[in-house]
Amino acid sequence: TPTAAPPPSLTGAQLFAIACASCHGSAGEGGVGPAFNTKEFQSGRDDQALFDTISNGHTATPMVAWGDNLSASQIELLVRFIRTLDPDYAASLTYSGKVQSIFESNCKKCHNPQKLRGGWDSTSYQSVMTSGDNGPVVVPSNVADSILAQSILGQGSLMPPLESLAQSDIQIILDWITVGAPEN
Repeated sequence: TPTAAPPPSLTGAQLFAIACASCHGSAGEGGVGPAFNTKEFQSGRDDQALFDTISNGHTATPMVAWGDNLSASQIELLVRFIRTLDPDYAASLTYSGKVQSIFESNCKKCHNPQKLRGGWDSTSYQSVMTSGDNGPVVVPSNVADSILAQSILGQGSLMPPLESLAQSDIQIILDWITVGAPEN
Protein backbone atom coordinates (compact mmCIF):
# COMPACT_ATOMS: atom_id res chain seq x y z
CA THR A 1 0.00 0.00 0.00
CA PRO A 2 1.12 3.56 -0.65
CA THR A 3 2.87 5.46 2.12
CA ALA A 4 2.81 9.17 2.92
CA ALA A 5 2.97 11.49 -0.06
CA PRO A 6 6.52 12.24 -1.27
CA PRO A 7 7.60 15.89 -1.30
CA PRO A 8 6.48 17.76 -4.46
CA SER A 9 10.04 18.62 -5.59
CA LEU A 10 11.17 15.06 -6.35
CA THR A 11 12.21 14.15 -9.89
CA GLY A 12 10.56 11.43 -11.93
CA ALA A 13 13.50 9.14 -11.22
CA GLN A 14 13.22 9.71 -7.48
CA LEU A 15 9.45 9.15 -7.55
CA PHE A 16 10.01 5.96 -9.53
CA ALA A 17 12.48 4.71 -6.91
CA ILE A 18 9.94 5.38 -4.15
CA ALA A 19 6.71 4.27 -5.80
CA CYS A 20 7.53 1.85 -8.59
CA ALA A 21 10.95 0.18 -8.33
CA SER A 22 9.97 -2.37 -5.69
CA CYS A 23 7.54 -4.00 -8.15
CA HIS A 24 8.90 -2.94 -11.56
CA GLY A 25 12.66 -3.09 -10.88
CA SER A 26 15.08 -0.22 -10.31
CA ALA A 27 15.72 0.06 -14.08
CA GLY A 28 12.20 -0.89 -15.15
CA GLU A 29 13.26 -4.48 -15.81
CA GLY A 30 10.15 -5.92 -14.16
CA GLY A 31 9.50 -8.09 -11.15
CA VAL A 32 6.10 -8.43 -9.52
CA GLY A 33 4.93 -5.87 -12.10
CA PRO A 34 5.67 -5.81 -15.82
CA ALA A 35 8.94 -4.60 -17.31
CA PHE A 36 8.80 -1.01 -18.56
CA ASN A 37 12.04 -1.18 -20.55
CA THR A 38 10.62 -3.18 -23.46
CA LYS A 39 9.23 -2.09 -26.82
CA GLU A 40 6.12 -4.16 -26.16
CA PHE A 41 5.29 -2.30 -22.95
CA GLN A 42 6.17 1.14 -24.32
CA SER A 43 4.19 0.76 -27.55
CA GLY A 44 1.25 -0.96 -25.87
CA ARG A 45 0.16 2.01 -23.71
CA ASP A 46 -0.23 5.70 -24.34
CA ASP A 47 0.66 8.34 -21.75
CA GLN A 48 -2.95 8.70 -20.59
CA ALA A 49 -3.24 4.95 -19.94
CA LEU A 50 -0.04 5.04 -17.88
CA PHE A 51 -1.27 8.09 -15.97
CA ASP A 52 -4.64 6.44 -15.26
CA THR A 53 -3.06 3.17 -14.10
CA ILE A 54 -0.66 4.97 -11.76
CA SER A 55 -3.46 7.16 -10.42
CA ASN A 56 -6.20 4.50 -10.12
CA GLY A 57 -4.26 1.27 -9.78
CA HIS A 58 -5.19 -1.92 -11.60
CA THR A 59 -7.71 -4.12 -9.81
CA ALA A 60 -6.70 -7.35 -11.57
CA THR A 61 -3.10 -6.98 -10.33
CA PRO A 62 -1.27 -5.95 -7.15
CA MET A 63 -0.88 -2.42 -8.66
CA VAL A 64 -2.14 0.05 -6.08
CA ALA A 65 -3.68 3.46 -6.74
CA TRP A 66 -1.20 6.28 -6.17
CA GLY A 67 -3.67 9.09 -6.99
CA ASP A 68 -4.36 9.82 -3.33
CA ASN A 69 -0.65 10.05 -2.49
CA LEU A 70 0.82 11.72 -5.58
CA SER A 71 -0.25 14.93 -7.26
CA ALA A 72 -1.16 14.97 -10.94
CA SER A 73 2.15 16.69 -11.71
CA GLN A 74 4.08 13.98 -9.83
CA ILE A 75 2.23 11.29 -11.79
CA GLU A 76 3.09 13.13 -15.01
CA LEU A 77 6.77 13.10 -13.94
CA LEU A 78 6.50 9.36 -13.41
CA VAL A 79 4.96 8.84 -16.84
CA ARG A 80 7.78 10.88 -18.44
CA PHE A 81 10.39 8.91 -16.53
CA ILE A 82 8.81 5.59 -17.54
CA ARG A 83 9.00 6.74 -21.17
CA THR A 84 12.75 7.30 -20.80
CA LEU A 85 13.06 3.59 -19.96
CA ASP A 86 12.17 2.78 -23.59
CA PRO A 87 15.60 1.75 -24.93
CA ASP A 88 14.96 3.18 -28.41
CA TYR A 89 13.75 6.53 -27.10
CA ALA A 90 16.55 6.77 -24.55
CA ALA A 91 19.14 6.00 -27.25
CA SER A 92 17.73 8.79 -29.43
CA LEU A 93 18.09 11.38 -26.67
CA THR A 94 21.48 12.85 -27.46
CA TYR A 95 22.77 16.38 -27.78
CA SER A 96 23.66 15.91 -31.44
CA GLY A 97 20.54 13.88 -32.23
CA LYS A 98 17.73 15.96 -30.69
CA VAL A 99 18.88 18.74 -28.40
CA GLN A 100 21.40 20.73 -30.45
CA SER A 101 18.79 21.81 -33.02
CA ILE A 102 16.47 23.04 -30.24
CA PHE A 103 19.31 25.11 -28.77
CA GLU A 104 20.29 26.48 -32.20
CA SER A 105 16.70 27.58 -32.90
CA ASN A 106 15.84 28.93 -29.48
CA CYS A 107 18.89 29.68 -27.34
CA LYS A 108 21.85 30.57 -29.55
CA LYS A 109 20.71 34.14 -30.20
CA CYS A 110 21.39 35.13 -26.57
CA HIS A 111 23.66 32.32 -25.37
CA ASN A 112 26.71 32.23 -27.67
CA PRO A 113 30.42 33.08 -27.35
CA GLN A 114 29.78 36.74 -28.23
CA LYS A 115 26.70 37.10 -25.97
CA LEU A 116 27.07 34.97 -22.87
CA ARG A 117 23.82 35.86 -21.11
CA GLY A 118 23.98 34.23 -17.70
CA GLY A 119 27.47 33.07 -18.64
CA TRP A 120 25.96 30.20 -20.64
CA ASP A 121 27.00 29.21 -24.17
CA SER A 122 24.53 26.97 -26.00
CA THR A 123 26.61 26.50 -29.15
CA SER A 124 28.49 23.28 -28.40
CA TYR A 125 28.05 20.25 -26.20
CA GLN A 126 31.16 21.11 -24.18
CA SER A 127 30.02 24.68 -23.52
CA VAL A 128 26.45 23.59 -22.70
CA MET A 129 27.80 21.23 -20.07
CA THR A 130 30.42 23.50 -18.50
CA SER A 131 29.36 27.15 -18.82
CA GLY A 132 27.05 29.29 -16.71
CA ASP A 133 27.50 32.02 -14.12
CA ASN A 134 26.06 29.84 -11.37
CA GLY A 135 27.83 26.62 -12.26
CA PRO A 136 26.98 24.11 -14.93
CA VAL A 137 23.47 24.64 -16.29
CA VAL A 138 22.97 20.93 -16.96
CA VAL A 139 23.46 18.34 -14.24
CA PRO A 140 23.28 14.96 -16.01
CA SER A 141 20.52 12.68 -14.69
CA ASN A 142 19.31 15.44 -12.37
CA VAL A 143 16.47 17.58 -13.71
CA ALA A 144 15.74 19.15 -10.30
CA ASP A 145 19.26 20.62 -9.97
CA SER A 146 19.69 21.62 -13.62
CA ILE A 147 19.37 25.38 -14.05
CA LEU A 148 18.41 24.79 -17.69
CA ALA A 149 15.41 22.67 -16.66
CA GLN A 150 14.33 25.26 -14.10
CA SER A 151 14.59 28.04 -16.69
CA ILE A 152 12.62 26.32 -19.45
CA LEU A 153 9.95 25.37 -16.91
CA GLY A 154 9.66 28.99 -15.74
CA GLN A 155 11.02 28.40 -12.25
CA GLY A 156 12.82 31.69 -11.85
CA SER A 157 13.59 33.46 -15.13
CA LEU A 158 11.65 31.86 -17.98
CA MET A 159 13.82 31.00 -20.95
CA PRO A 160 13.46 31.89 -23.67
CA PRO A 161 12.07 35.11 -22.19
CA LEU A 162 9.62 36.25 -24.87
CA GLU A 163 7.97 32.99 -25.84
CA SER A 164 8.35 29.66 -24.09
CA LEU A 165 9.59 26.61 -25.92
CA ALA A 166 7.14 24.18 -27.46
CA GLN A 167 6.05 21.62 -24.87
CA SER A 168 7.54 18.85 -27.03
CA ASP A 169 10.95 20.61 -27.03
CA ILE A 170 10.79 21.12 -23.26
CA GLN A 171 10.06 17.43 -22.81
CA ILE A 172 12.95 16.38 -25.05
CA ILE A 173 15.37 18.54 -23.03
CA LEU A 174 14.04 17.23 -19.70
CA ASP A 175 14.19 13.63 -20.94
CA TRP A 176 17.73 14.21 -22.29
CA ILE A 177 18.86 15.44 -18.88
CA THR A 178 17.08 12.48 -17.21
CA VAL A 179 18.97 9.92 -19.30
CA GLY A 180 22.32 11.54 -18.45
CA ALA A 181 22.61 14.30 -21.11
CA PRO A 182 24.70 12.25 -23.57
CA GLU A 183 26.54 13.95 -26.43
CA ASN A 184 26.10 11.35 -29.20
